[in-house]
Amino acid sequence: MIKRFLVAGAALALLAPASASATPSAAAEGVNWRIKCQAKDPKGRLIVVRYGNSKFGWNHFSGKHNIRNCGVINAATRDKADKVEGARLEYWAYALRNNDPNTRVRIVVVVQYARQTNGKPPPILTAPRGETIGVITAYCKNQKNNKCPNWVNE
Repeated sequence: MIKRFLVAGAALALLAPASASATPSAAAEGVNWRIKCQAKDPKGRLIVVRYGNSKFGWNHFSGKHNIRNCGVINAATRDKADKVEGARLEYWAYALRNNDPNTRVRIVVVVQYARQTNGKPPPILTAPRGETIGVITAYCKNQKNNKCPNWVNE
């Protein structure tokens, strides 16, 4: 059972920005490997949100799926991963507008907890040495185009 809830309008714990020491790999030109925000899950895994590009990371999901607040990612990753397939982790959470259960929206955060992706979707991405890819995408399940309502970011 999923226990995490993010209530729009409540104070959100923002993730701390990290340093911008990462450099792009040759296999993924155009990718911004800098970290936008980060958190640790209950197993101690460092979950990073990289700026990325139009295919993954902050630059992907903040536009396409309308998640523009690091606190949304934090709410989902504060409990154990809900689905694990090798290095691919999914964290699930629910957002409620003004504590109204009729406005419940399921948020899914997909993480690649490895240095390299499997190339699905292409291309294969390789993170800087000693680091992980991090959040590939985050979205609101069962919403039109998996796009979150604006109130999720409040």
